Amino acid sequence: MDTLTSLAAISVSSQQLVNLASAFLGGSIILVISTTHVSPTTFPARLIYLALIPCWASLAGSILAGDAVLRKYLAAMLAKSPEKIIQIFEAANSKYGLQLNCLRLAILFFGIWLLAYIVWWVFFRTTDSGAIEK
Repeated sequence: MDTLTSLAAISVSSQQLVNLASAFLGGSIILVISTTHVSPTTFPARLIYLALIPCWASLAGSILAGDAVLRKYLAAMLAKSPEKIIQIFEAANSKYGLQLNCLRLAILFFGIWLLAYIVWWVFFRTTDSGAIEK
């Protein structure tokens, strides 16, 4: 497999990760601003939503790194020398690794938020916050 073909494969995968990160970002923002889900009413319980801030920052980093991968691929398409193409490939591969790491970090923070929310939902939810009465 030649360098441009490899770079094209990285670019396609990177764009799929950008789509995933965008969906994750949009879905979690809609979750916070929507009024249809049950949310904690006390201030200490609402602090679990702070875990979404680093999640959003990591998702933004993943999206930006994915954009850089695409730009590197486009630059490689215009490059004339094989040495320059290899140099661009190495830079794109590095940005792809950053994109993956940012996405993994976002999933970690979202998992922390989800775990805290489930704990609140199961153990601390009251009838005024949407609990089912017994």
